[in-house]
Amino acid sequence: MHASFEKENLLPREDHNGKRHQRHHCKTPGGFLLAVVAAVYTLFTVSVVAGVIKPYAETVFREASSEGKTVLLDFHADWCPVCRKQGPLLEGLAQEEKLKDVVMLKVDYDNEKALKRQLRVSSQSTLVVFKGEKEVSRATGVTDKDKIRDLIEKGL
Repeated sequence: MHASFEKENLLPREDHNGKRHQRHHCKTPGGFLLAVVAAVYTLFTVSVVAGVIKPYAETVFREASSEGKTVLLDFHADWCPVCRKQGPLLEGLAQEEKLKDVVMLKVDYDNEKALKRQLRVSSQSTLVVFKGEKEVSRATGVTDKDKIRDLIEKGL
């Protein structure tokens, strides 16, 4: 830091156990406001966002389900060639006007073992669609965009 900045931003010394310390603070109220805006933005983007495929988070899934939204869970594995074909198709579908309000969550097939057990998912490239808290459709290994769209539309 520059010496002038440090000199302007020092608070009075405080004694702690016989030692003297100086505290620093920032005089810029904009710095605090910027931090608040960044925190709110982060919370918003992690919460339920439609039109974008987000990484699976249980809280996001529960929130969207409890609000009665259509939710697609994409059980994806990076090593899976079918999953790699589904990815761009799902990204394109997420941008379609009719499907823009569908909450799409990418589930890490290799790490979400409890969720796989709970939903009885035994293969990667499985797509599961919910309307609210009820499962309405499911398919495994589908790489046809129209068939995936039909699958998702069952939840609308």
